Amino acid sequence: MSPSRCNPFAVYRDGELISEAPLRKVVHTGIGFEPVLPGLVPEIEEREACLFSGYTWHDWQELSKAERTDGVAHFRLHHLMELHKAEAVEDAAERRRR
Repeated sequence: MSPSRCNPFAVYRDGELISEAPLRKVVHTGIGFEPVLPGLVPEIEEREACLFSGYTWHDWQELSKAERTDGVAHFRLHHLMELHKAEAVEDAAERRRR
């Protein structure tokens, strides 16, 4: 698989791939998903990606496997970016308070 296919979004935080950049202020909720079969995306996460992408569940299932995979990847990346943004905003607020 080509590097561009492995990381089609190429999103970075401070020069580091966002998927590798650590989050310092993670809150562990204890919530987890388990796929029906190892290696598959849990259905709840796929349904969330479906909603995020603006599809109905029926229309989502009509997409090709590659399109659904890209949709789940975008969904995951979006949420990872939101975590990093929230952390950066909190860091900036802490600096202003000092």
